[in-house]
Amino acid sequence: MSPASQSPSRVDSPADQAVWDELDRVLDQVATAAKASGPPEEFYRTTIAHLATLLAPTHAVVWLRKQGRLQLAAQSAGWAESVNDRPKHEHLVATAMQSDKVVSLPPRGPHASTENPTNEHYLIAPVTLEDWTHDGRGALAAIALLLPAGRAPSSYQGAEQVLAAASDLAAGYHIRQELARLSQERSTNADLARFAEQIDGENDLVRTAMAITNEGRRLLDCDRLSVLASSGRGAKLLASSGTQRIERRSRAARALEQLAAMAVQLDEPIEYADQSDGDASAAPQVEQAVTRYVDEFHARRLVVMPVPSAKNTFQNSKTRGVLVAEQFGVQQRDLSPMAVAELASTAAPAVANAVAWHELPLGSVLRTLGWLRMPRTLFRLSVAALFVGAIAMALLTVPTTLTVDVRGQLVPVERRDVFAPRTAIVDRLAVEHGRLVNKDETLLVLRDPELAAQIEQLRGEQATTRKQLEAVRSTRTTAAAASTDPLELYRLSGEEQQLKTKLENLDQQLSLRESEARSLEVVSPLAGSVTTWQVDERLAPGRPVERGQVLVTVADTAGDWLVELAVPDEKLDLLRDANDEPLVVEYRLGSDASELHTATVSRIAQRADLVTTPAGSEHREVRVEALPDQPLPDELRTAALRPGGSVRARIIVGEKPMGYVMMHDFWRTLRNWWEF
Repeated sequence: MSPASQSPSRVDSPADQAVWDELDRVLDQVATAAKASGPPEEFYRTTIAHLATLLAPTHAVVWLRKQGRLQLAAQSAGWAESVNDRPKHEHLVATAMQSDKVVSLPPRGPHASTENPTNEHYLIAPVTLEDWTHDGRGALAAIALLLPAGRAPSSYQGAEQVLAAASDLAAGYHIRQELARLSQERSTNADLARFAEQIDGENDLVRTAMAITNEGRRLLDCDRLSVLASSGRGAKLLASSGTQRIERRSRAARALEQLAAMAVQLDEPIEYADQSDGDASAAPQVEQAVTRYVDEFHARRLVVMPVPSAKNTFQNSKTRGVLVAEQFGVQQRDLSPMAVAELASTAAPAVANAVAWHELPLGSVLRTLGWLRMPRTLFRLSVAALFVGAIAMALLTVPTTLTVDVRGQLVPVERRDVFAPRTAIVDRLAVEHGRLVNKDETLLVLRDPELAAQIEQLRGEQATTRKQLEAVRSTRTTAAAASTDPLELYRLSGEEQQLKTKLENLDQQLSLRESEARSLEVVSPLAGSVTTWQVDERLAPGRPVERGQVLVTVADTAGDWLVELAVPDEKLDLLRDANDEPLVVEYRLGSDASELHTATVSRIAQRADLVTTPAGSEHREVRVEALPDQPLPDELRTAALRPGGSVRARIIVGEKPMGYVMMHDFWRTLRNWWEF
């Protein structure tokens, strides 16, 4: 049988030329598929599809031998449902694959130690490489066809020849795959050499592990590669590809360390593939640990490979590390344990060197000193040390002004807030922003409908009581003139006294309510100008106000002004530690950033006020007042009264070393921690 693709021999017969043309076309299609670089399953699915159009089998199936076991590579629709006893089919195919030619079995026909388990004609063509490579590895695959029984013998003979030709084409496909594999191995060897150069020369164990994971993952084409160091009978996770920081307390890290520890104890690899039925030779505890790991973390392919100490074999060598390669998706190339073993063997010297440095008592110090011994490094360190020393000396000796940055506002000394005397409604507003007012001048008039109703009610009760009192007096006078019963006179006298008392109470209540009504006319407490912004909008007629609400602010803007500053409570000690000389304040109005003004602190409050920010947080502030050193210009006074006219200020508290000035907040925090 020639390795070249061939058609079955043509014999003299009256067969139609179209049949031979169809045969040539089908074999050409199979030959074209054999030249493709796809996986065996794809090639054989294409092959049996083309053969089915020519031979019209009942079923077609292709078996592949992998790791000494038969696996289905391709099958026609309905074949699995039609098989009653698959082990018999597998035994028949395994027996037929020992032959060097197509096995043709009639229904229930015997073959060696088995027989055709079907009622159809069974054709099995083994795919071997003996005619190509002269090795004795046996058949790699088998193409099996089930043809309907009752056809002419010549039909079955022609089918045998077609199947033999297809088997030769399939052998050619496997030869091309083998050549591609050898080429890939050559490329892999070159990649491993570059990989060894990239990870060599690094003494730090973690950096070595990270280099192995990042470069090794690309070579293995896996989803994740992890490196662990063996410690006694356990293992410690050092690095994992795609991760900069390892969290060893995570479940994944602990599971990886458990698998690596088992591989260290066994001193042999641990493998898992989801399409296999598991390794029957594995210890039960290992198989259980692997099963738990893949169930929890969904690994499709897993290889746990010990890394030897120095030798390239695992015999008589101490394991110094472990590689764990994982695949979670369906890659074009499955993870090969041999490739992981080659990677582990290549990485063994670098791992052994890094572990040896790591296990030294002063390994980290020696690695640092080894870096420091380089002349260029010593020069750079000397320059850096001089530079740092100069900066430290400047920080400790150069005096710098220490200031406290605060915020505040510029306000007149004479100012008063006018509050609402009671809950009411604005009836009339008599002023506007910036208007000059005199003392006791009406600012606005409030209206309280409830208070007005109470006054009217009291006046009505007062009039009714007066009438009742006059009637009782008239009745008592008439009764006294007519010498009426003394008891009746006594009763009328008592009733008159009650009405007098009630009338007095009504007079007092009415006077109180009228006084409250007069207070609804709000007047200015001093002469000055109205500083409340947009007062005509805030206090428009009909607006309700609450008792104690600030209605307007009147200030003597032509008089003296002061700077009110809010100093945080924790910075008050800086003011107290200052010299006895008055503290100077430099301030600038927020809306006027061009000019800097000065003031002198005149008063520091003796207590801190609790202030709530708009965000809801609370902090304590100490009120500090400072008098401007120069009279304020009119434009500055006007700007200070506008919305947003806040003051940015800094209180000069003396001179301190530059380092203290730059780090005084840190020093204060450190001192508080030390004291408490």
